[in-house]
Amino acid sequence: FWGAHHFAASLFAIVFICNPVVYAQLYFKMQAIQIVIGVFCVLLGINLSLSRLRTSVKIIGSGLLFAFSFLIYQVFVFFIFSMILFCFYVFRDKRQQILQVMVPSWLVASLIYFLSYFLASFMIHYSSYGNETYMMWNKLPELGNLQKIGALFIALFALAYLFLLIITIRRFRAKKEINVLLLILLIGSIMTFNMAFGNLRPAPRVYFGTFSTVFSGILYLGIRKGNGLKYLFLLIILFSMFFTFSLSHKANLSYENDQILTENVMKYAREHNILENGTNLVFNGNLQTGNQGMLNKFQDIFITGATRVSFFQFDPSLTSLRPYDFMEIKGYHFKIPTPKLRANLSLKYEHLPNYPSEKSMFWDKGENALLVKLSN
Repeated sequence: FWGAHHFAASLFAIVFICNPVVYAQLYFKMQAIQIVIGVFCVLLGINLSLSRLRTSVKIIGSGLLFAFSFLIYQVFVFFIFSMILFCFYVFRDKRQQILQVMVPSWLVASLIYFLSYFLASFMIHYSSYGNETYMMWNKLPELGNLQKIGALFIALFALAYLFLLIITIRRFRAKKEINVLLLILLIGSIMTFNMAFGNLRPAPRVYFGTFSTVFSGILYLGIRKGNGLKYLFLLIILFSMFFTFSLSHKANLSYENDQILTENVMKYAREHNILENGTNLVFNGNLQTGNQGMLNKFQDIFITGATRVSFFQFDPSLTSLRPYDFMEIKGYHFKIPTPKLRANLSLKYEHLPNYPSEKSMFWDKGENALLVKLSN
């Protein structure tokens, strides 16, 4: 009963909002405001690029907006790349304008970013967490055989993607048809983070924008094709909604599990007269409760990078501070042990059964440490 315009707008809204990747970002609130601002800057910059203002104004304005998003989170560069492909695919009559504005503004943004990064490096000591966690190209000799095969697959995909990008540029310059190539490039842009880092791991949470952009591009194709694909796209929307709400349910259960674990730790501490202040609390492994089963494993595909649903699943278990932050929020003030002490105690008590076994906790008086064995 809706007109085609309203129907299309509704589908776009549903795909953007009822998307498990988007929900994962909304659940992970540690940087939500900054990332929302970054997304707003990207979308505003894209809109400015397509406006009727002077070209120089559009390049400078979009460049500043893109640069600000880069400075919030570097991974926005992949989101912007997908947005450029999306605009190229959808706004056929503005392709020359997009090329004249968006690409130069991207370069301006990169220059501003690197200059800001260089100047800030004199005052700030940058963390190497990103390279240690995601980067694989610089440590290929250290990888296992399966990881090397994954890196090789990514390398071959990157070469094929680059080859396809070159062909698309050549055909565009020759004024030939490129719609199918653009759609393939848009879908393939989901893997740009993995191509850059040589890693098959899920990308950081900013990538929800890339997923939604690609999803919308495919949806746009379906709408243009007419009624022939409407049932397929309605099925995709229902599928997306199912995973969104099931992820919401999983997040709520995981939060309850975090609270139960915290209370169990405190119960053990009270029973053994362990004082909080001055006592080292060591978590060995990651909390696995509520994360079993094929459905949960399949959902993990949609939970990008650091966006885990439990505070006891974040980051390498022997260096993560998030469990201690959660304990602090709950009003419990244990001492954060050094990485060396964590590693030594984890090795010393690796024979302990995993939580939720009653024997998964142990009080080491000599080290003044309470150890909790979560997993191997």
